[in-house]
Amino acid sequence: MKQLDYELGLIFDRVSLKLDAKEYEIYWYLRYKRMPYDSPTNIARELGIPRTTYISRKKKLEEKLRKLIIEMIGEDGVRRINEKFFRIGDFE
Repeated sequence: MKQLDYELGLIFDRVSLKLDAKEYEIYWYLRYKRMPYDSPTNIARELGIPRTTYISRKKKLEEKLRKLIIEMIGEDGVRRINEKFFRIGDFE
């Protein structure tokens, strides 16, 4: 599990360099500060933004991260990660 966290962390850290300030703020909070019991309301309060703004920014961030990851490591890289760590190939 530590290997998974480490390798995925490297990918996300490389991708995070291409985020703007608002996206990076949400990314940083979700990656480094979030607790399992945090709700969108608590996270928005911590960031000092309305809950609905947080939710919409998070959705946009998820879409952008998906695109950047595919752009940086390619679809084959995503497939290798899925097979290696999540065994997605075993279930198809």
